[in-house]
Amino acid sequence: MTWDEIQGNWKAVSDKIKLTWGKLSEEDLTSVAGRRDQLVERLQERYGHEQVDTEQKVDRFAQELNLQPEDSKAIHRLNQMHH
Repeated sequence: MTWDEIQGNWKAVSDKIKLTWGKLSEEDLTSVAGRRDQLVERLQERYGHEQVDTEQKVDRFAQELNLQPEDSKAIHRLNQMHH
């Protein structure tokens, strides 16, 4: 997924981020709100990894991210409601 797609589908994606990086709180995820730079910063704070390593992990996560069919349907319905 691109970061525009991630930001647009933040609720579904943030659930998957929480499963991947359990040290992130709901408050962290709310403040990140789909912004890559903020996610990298929060992950560095919580896990203590170098910025380059964290950026690579975040980019790999985004590339491999696939929404389940039921997630896609729910997102499609939500998008229709907001347009």
